[in-house]
Amino acid sequence: MGLAAGSDSDSFTDPTRRWPITTDDDTIRLHPGHWAQLASFERHGPLLNHLPLVDRLTRPTPANTQFGPSIQLTGYQFGNQPPTPGSTLPVVLEWTASQPLTTDYTVFIHLISPDGALVAQSDAYPTWLTAQPTSQWPVNQPILDSHALTLPPNLLPGLYTLQVGLYNAQTLKRLPLPNGNDTFETQLKINN
Repeated sequence: MGLAAGSDSDSFTDPTRRWPITTDDDTIRLHPGHWAQLASFERHGPLLNHLPLVDRLTRPTPANTQFGPSIQLTGYQFGNQPPTPGSTLPVVLEWTASQPLTTDYTVFIHLISPDGALVAQSDAYPTWLTAQPTSQWPVNQPILDSHALTLPPNLLPGLYTLQVGLYNAQTLKRLPLPNGNDTFETQLKINN
């Protein structure tokens, strides 16, 4: 982890106060250039189970979708297991800001059924280990953002639409895409 000069206790939560790190070794996971992932754990109640090392960082599916004048969704990933009814779908988004942001936007994720009904949703600030408020995003550096979408237990198998967008929680106004829409959409297959 890159610590900021002065070792103030709040330096971990303030990305602007972190020292950047770099490496030529692509087996080490660097997350937005200010910390390295040394180990992974999975929580089971109060216990943490150490996960095996992953040889390489899995690259997200490219998205290249512009939100408003200065935020781009550059990629996304869903968990390693096919989603099933009643499970929790991990969603990892990769964002980049092209200029400093003054507003802290909320990310929304909607799962839409084949008949157009909203069947699951998540609304949360961008988070990766700690909160990643958009007003603190460094310019032109990728930001990872992790969410969990709880799928209803009565969800029927089929092809669903997953929508991702950003909105201002104070005004509820969504950031638009250049085509006038306000969501990025991709298909998600739900299995039994």
